[in-house]
Amino acid sequence: MRPKLLLGVFFLSISASSQTKTYWSPEQCLKMKNISAVRPSPDGNKVLYTVREAVMTDDRSEYVNQVFLCNGDGSNTIQLTKGDKNSFNPKWSPDGKRVAFVSARDGKNNIYLLPLEGGEAEMVTDAKNGVNNFEWSRDGSMIAYTMTDASSDEEEKNKKAKNDWYFYNEEFKQNRLYVLSLNKKDTGGKRMSKLITKGNRNVISFNWSPDGKWLVYDHGRSSMVNDNIYSDVAMVNIETGETKNVANTNAGESDPQFSPDGKWIAYVVSDEPVVWGGKNWVNIVSVTGGPPKKLAATPNDLSGIIGWSEDGSHIYAGESNKTLFSVQHL
Repeated sequence: MRPKLLLGVFFLSISASSQTKTYWSPEQCLKMKNISAVRPSPDGNKVLYTVREAVMTDDRSEYVNQVFLCNGDGSNTIQLTKGDKNSFNPKWSPDGKRVAFVSARDGKNNIYLLPLEGGEAEMVTDAKNGVNNFEWSRDGSMIAYTMTDASSDEEEKNKKAKNDWYFYNEEFKQNRLYVLSLNKKDTGGKRMSKLITKGNRNVISFNWSPDGKWLVYDHGRSSMVNDNIYSDVAMVNIETGETKNVANTNAGESDPQFSPDGKWIAYVVSDEPVVWGGKNWVNIVSVTGGPPKKLAATPNDLSGIIGWSEDGSHIYAGESNKTLFSVQHL
């Protein structure tokens, strides 16, 4: 008798649920808020993150991010940015007293600094073409950032006249690397920015040396997508502009990161010849030069560097494998 009773309850549950069944729709999808850019504070007690929400009105159709702060246990949530402009990519200062983020509140994506002890966010860059990405120096005195080349006066004139023809694979702008000094200002009271990379080097990602004297970066020949898979790795002295090749082969080298002691650089390297979706692994090489050392392969041969361990004895790498994402210890 008992199995029959349970079976009856089971079918009754199906019948009841079918009467209240709702279907997922594009409208419901757009109402979902998305959390991203989750970043713990240097001491681990607080967490920064962004919440993305769709704005759908008669004159707007876009996603807008805002920056939030909470305690490590999820309590005491505070919204740090508000308004109708996009604010995203928040990053802690090394001492945990300030937050830098990118916002388009003044028309272009620029870096803003917000002191957590009180005060308004201050725009510290004046990037004509907008900031793409940025990283604090280890001592918090500088910020490196990338910006795409600005349009010339003639190009701007053509845009306004709707005479802005684009010739595929012939015209493109380079993504260049700059350094912003937070402690130095020009005669007009603006913080000073310095262009670090020149020539046909499209900067993709970059990382500070622990002493703040060098930036290591990967670069392609152009900003064209097909050129990025052939990227190389170089390092540049931010004072003198001296540039050294770190990895420059027929493979694709990317995502370089200094070791905590500044003596080694880890980077991802691909198969030769380079193909989309091909295998890759992690190499390390001395900053003084010499042959690179290939680290252990990961199960799916799709390594991506998460970062060095605090003592520099190993590297954490992540990779996708079917529907899973795993973290490897190299």
